[in-house]
Amino acid sequence: MSYRQAINSWKAKALHDVVKLIIDLSSGKSLIDRAWIVFYWVSQNIEYDVEAYFSGNIRHQTSDDIFANRKGVCDAFGTIFETLCTAVQIECKKISGYAKGYGIKLEQKSFARTNHAWNVIHLEGHWYLVDPTWGEGHLDNNRCNRKELNSFYFLVRLSR
Repeated sequence: MSYRQAINSWKAKALHDVVKLIIDLSSGKSLIDRAWIVFYWVSQNIEYDVEAYFSGNIRHQTSDDIFANRKGVCDAFGTIFETLCTAVQIECKKISGYAKGYGIKLEQKSFARTNHAWNVIHLEGHWYLVDPTWGEGHLDNNRCNRKELNSFYFLVRLSR
């Protein structure tokens, strides 16, 4: 069974169940495989909260809140990704910064505040960017979330 099929069959009732399932599925595999499993689970099980984003009603959520609601904006994606990685022994950090995503005008040269969160993970001596939010899908022109896995945002190597 492929990782995707296995993960899609999971019926976890709590976040610690997801951790156990990730550990079981990745037993004997590389940390890269384990990181992919985390990335795929998050992208398929957490939905971008379009309503919160456009209303500006964005609040910090714990990983348990995110699991229970299965929704969040980029901060939530970064939080639950970091929590799962840490629980399965992958060094991971959530970072905040600037992104030219939905609604940004190409001519915009600066930002008033940070507007995006994503993660970095340390594997085999290298740091990689992972953006589980943008890996989950994208917003279309009608402000609707289009859930469409984009693996480009998994293991983007940082240059020196």
